[in-house]
Parts: sequence; C-alpha cells; structure tokens
Amino acid sequence: MSNEEQKNNSHPGLWRQLKMRLPRDYHDEVKQYCKKNNIKMSHLMRKSLYEIMHGGASIATELLEIKRQLSAIGNNLNQIAKHANTTGEIGTLSNIDRNLSDMREELRKALKKVWR
Repeated sequence: MSNEEQKNNSHPGLWRQLKMRLPRDYHDEVKQYCKKNNIKMSHLMRKSLYEIMHGGASIATELLEIKRQLSAIGNNLNQIAKHANTTGEIGTLSNIDRNLSDMREELRKALKKVWR
C-alpha cells in the first residue's frame, strides 16, 4: 500500500470523491500516460488540478524567464568568444569560470521557481 493510500485510509472522513466523464479516446490517452509514467489516474488528476489552481499560469511566466536567461547566457558566451577571437586574448579562466558560475546560479534559481 502506498503512502498516499495509507493517508487516505487513515483519515477517511477528510476525503471527498470527485467524478468526471471523459471521451473514450481521451480516457485511453490519460490511462496510457499514467501507465507509462507509473502513476495512478487519481494522483494525476489531483496534481493537475492543484497545479492549475496554484500557479499553472505562473509556470509559463517562469519558463519565459528561463528562456530569457538562457538567451542572455548565450549572448555572454558569444561575447567572450568574439573578444577572444578578435584580440587573441582569453580572460583568466577563473574570471570566465566565475561568470559561468553566476549564470548557472541564476538559471538554477529560475528553474527552482518552476519546479517548486
């Protein structure tokens, strides 16, 4: 018995049942998705409803922010490469590594917001 099932059984008065109807092809698609990802339909439905109610739109916003940051990282790397090719100089590796670490940390923060 999974932890979720144990929680459900330990507090039966706290749970309410929600029923829904789906077209057969949509139901089959959801069932196949659950089987492929080894999750129960009930868990998928609860999680989906929760995400919609608590930040589904903000996920899109966060993904756009990540896209912007990845673009900025690419621009920074292009500037480093252009400078190195133009002058024949490459900044100190520790300086480049520090810049990359800063970029990685900004990206990590943005990803953490999405996957919270």
